[in-house]
Amino acid sequence: MSDVNDIFQVDYEPRQKELHINLPEELWNKIDSIIITRHFNELKKIRILHRESEVKQND
Repeated sequence: MSDVNDIFQVDYEPRQKELHINLPEELWNKIDSIIITRHFNELKKIRILHRESEVKQND
């Protein structure tokens, strides 16, 4: 069975209007930007400026 860190998964949360993307750690470290498309036409490009193993949340 795969470790949870090896799973690529995308979940949509309609109430929050959020998309949650889980990427394997080795893939995450290789990504410089995320491109959002509709029918394969680019809508928005999000640049990854920094990477941290733990995300800090504002309470």
